[in-house]
Amino acid sequence: MASSIPTARRQPPVSDPLHPAPARTVLATVTGHERPPSLAEAAAQLGVAVADLDQGFGVVMLDPAGGLYFVAVDANRYVGAAGTGPFANPEISPFGPEQKDKPR
Repeated sequence: MASSIPTARRQPPVSDPLHPAPARTVLATVTGHERPPSLAEAAAQLGVAVADLDQGFGVVMLDPAGGLYFVAVDANRYVGAAGTGPFANPEISPFGPEQKDKPR
């Protein structure tokens, strides 16, 4: 049975046209001791190419005391290892129809 509740249209992710985001990503952890790792360093830790990382997502801090960071990596290119992922990266979108701003 089809729902009568309208759904919001899914907008394509904003991405750098020169470095498009992978179609489906998973999250993986990488380490950095004195600073966050660069994308190249993160790719080397995971055994993937820099092109396999979502450059728009970048390197995101997870645990500063432990030097842990997240990166989004192409799900088709990353196999994973114990403790580093892959971890789910579900799409987050608004629930229900888009609401227009109400005048004050």
